[in-house]
Amino acid sequence: MAWERPSLGPAAHVAARTMSWLRLLRLSTAVLGTMAKIRYVRQVSIGQGWVPGMPSNRGGWNYSGQLDQATSVSWLPNTNGSICVCDGRNHRVHVYPSDADPKRPQAHPGYLLIGTFGFGPGQVYRPSGCASDGKALYIVDSYNHRLQKFNLSNGRLLRSGRRNLGSGPGQMRFPQGLSLTEGVLHVADTRNHRIISFDTNLRFIFSFGGKRGSEQGELSFPSGVAVMGSTIYVADSGNDRIQVFSTRGKFIRIFAKPAGDEYPFDLPSDVALAHGRVFVSEFHGKKVQVLTPFGDMLQVLKLPGVGSLSSIDVDTVRGIIYVADHDHHRVHAVAVRGAENYTSTLPSSSPQAGANAGLNPGGRKQKPKQRNINRRNKRTGRGGA
Repeated sequence: MAWERPSLGPAAHVAARTMSWLRLLRLSTAVLGTMAKIRYVRQVSIGQGWVPGMPSNRGGWNYSGQLDQATSVSWLPNTNGSICVCDGRNHRVHVYPSDADPKRPQAHPGYLLIGTFGFGPGQVYRPSGCASDGKALYIVDSYNHRLQKFNLSNGRLLRSGRRNLGSGPGQMRFPQGLSLTEGVLHVADTRNHRIISFDTNLRFIFSFGGKRGSEQGELSFPSGVAVMGSTIYVADSGNDRIQVFSTRGKFIRIFAKPAGDEYPFDLPSDVALAHGRVFVSEFHGKKVQVLTPFGDMLQVLKLPGVGSLSSIDVDTVRGIIYVADHDHHRVHAVAVRGAENYTSTLPSSSPQAGANAGLNPGGRKQKPKQRNINRRNKRTGRGGA
């Protein structure tokens, strides 16, 4: 593992080995949102494919629970705490039950493995997003440029979108993030620089964006999307910012506008919403930022032993942050709780940003400094277009 838990003593070690990862994390954990600050409690890894000290950092494929490039993680509501993880370079998707052994989750009878490499219905090529309504599981089949729908209980294919590379209505180009709200699937259509929406039968509804740029309302390689009510939050990765839109695509505000040459995000990869907070994972920054819905900084969580973070989601019931670690081929489940101060287990380098920062509901316009973006795409390995 990338990080060793603090020593607990012999008796506690025996008890901990028999616990599921969820029950272990629930020790001393309160639901998020009870206080202004978030306090780090404990962290475990799920489905790891590489351990420090091994000769190669390639992920695993030799048993079904292992990962090779964790590209996306999603908490699945109405499933008693299960999570879905996209296993990018193995071309498959895992559903890990909450009471599975984090070392060998495939041994649990409720563990589900979906997909094999290919181009036909039911096959996937670099999956990079998933969401569920409790009955069906929706998967972003990135390199096949489509969505697919599976039965969550048995993994059976229910519907497959057309393998349709392009920029027209209903077409996609290397999509990545996915959010499901009120029967609408919102997808980050990364290389078309737009957000595109479908119904749960995978029929196109509408899209917005489509012109790469850095002005307000323009997107550059969006990679994550989250929805709260009638508002869409987008990880505008190529512009190092979060943008907020209405569900019909009307621009509302920009998060964390640059001050001079300082950009507060370092390739934001995904965004999650929970208990009045906005959680942003950073691919290059290797950290999680926590903000108000208006974009004011609350704090930064620098987690022990993580690599480039490709995705984030929050279990709003149990107070657990899930982050997909692209470099170390695993998902970190981080238990947190609200507190006045950080605990001693949180790295001392994390800034204690003011929790009572003033809001900025006006979202004043400010033209960001133009930068040439030509960086490696965090999941595809391709350069900027």
